[in-house]
Amino acid sequence: MVKASFMNFVDRVLLLHDASSIHKFSLECGEAYDYTCVNAWISTVLRRNVQELILWVRAGYFVFPRCLFNCQSLATLKIDVGSHCSFRTPTSMCFPKLKVLKLKQVMFCGDLSVQQAFFSFPVLEEFYTHLFEWEKFNTVNISAPALKRLILDVFDDSDTVDDCEINIYAESLIYFELASQLAYWYNLHNLSSLVEARIDCRFGHNYDRISKLFGTICNVKVLHLSIPTITDLFELDTIGYLPTFASLTDLRVFVDSDDSDYDSI
Repeated sequence: MVKASFMNFVDRVLLLHDASSIHKFSLECGEAYDYTCVNAWISTVLRRNVQELILWVRAGYFVFPRCLFNCQSLATLKIDVGSHCSFRTPTSMCFPKLKVLKLKQVMFCGDLSVQQAFFSFPVLEEFYTHLFEWEKFNTVNISAPALKRLILDVFDDSDTVDDCEINIYAESLIYFELASQLAYWYNLHNLSSLVEARIDCRFGHNYDRISKLFGTICNVKVLHLSIPTITDLFELDTIGYLPTFASLTDLRVFVDSDDSDYDSI
């Protein structure tokens, strides 16, 4: 009864709202809700030129409206979908005004027939992920020329995910953070502006991948490394895979991988 009353209330508010734009829409709902209605609500606020969209959705399977992936008005998008729910996406995505993107427990799932994805974020400044995963992609290309902060906390156990190459073009990047088992290839391009990096990687024998990753961030001034990362780096250094950090002025070691700079949704 309470659930039905709440859904009717939201329907009436959105139906009677006659403004051409909505500044902020925040929605939190569990598995008991009718997701056809939830999808309709999201589509409605997107048509109303919503600028800030916050979604906390608990569902085993949920398909977001396709208009979300090329929304012209969004400046902030935050999505938390619970326990690694599938987030099916088109192979291309463009958010021309998006400045802040936060994704928690999201799986980007592609189509087996098209295994490359192209995501464009012309003005994106902050990109945060937590327990993030790519599925059914061979190559993902992310263009974010204005990006300053990038935090990737990735769910990428090599026994459970597909091999995937992640290309990130972010020439304005200042801060980079990665928590990963390096089941994916990470190619970060044009990082001449990078000042600080934080790495928590358990890479086993993926020497080529960790060597390439550290090669792209070797100009940093401040470097944070977890204890497991340092342990693996000792072996990496003995076989000549570790680059020289000529600009490094501050090396910091951290123990707790949960003690990160990730700002929760």
